[in-house]
Amino acid sequence: MRVLPKDQIEQMKEEYITGLEKICPKGMVLAMLEYETEDDMQLNFYSKEYLDERPVHKSSASMMFLKSDRELGSNGFKSRVCMIKPVEKDFDGIIDIELLSCFMKRPEEIITV
Repeated sequence: MRVLPKDQIEQMKEEYITGLEKICPKGMVLAMLEYETEDDMQLNFYSKEYLDERPVHKSSASMMFLKSDRELGSNGFKSRVCMIKPVEKDFDGIIDIELLSCFMKRPEEIITV
């Protein structure tokens, strides 16, 4: 097993924090949408504002794995969350969101060509 030098570990931590601050700047919180579906579909919601923006190429990538703090939603199905956008801590407004895509499990299918 290879151990990274201390300065390289510190650099990686700094890059991670910088990436997180790009996703959600200091002093803000992430608006999240929690949902559940009867057939275990995974839905991808985005703010209308984000979808209407012109695409911008970014050379770095940050990943966040988000999950609900409860296993099941109020209807008894698997609870999922979707990150919408950063908002002020005292935000009390409306965010227009759109469903962009969904993933669903399908039975195996054999296609003969």
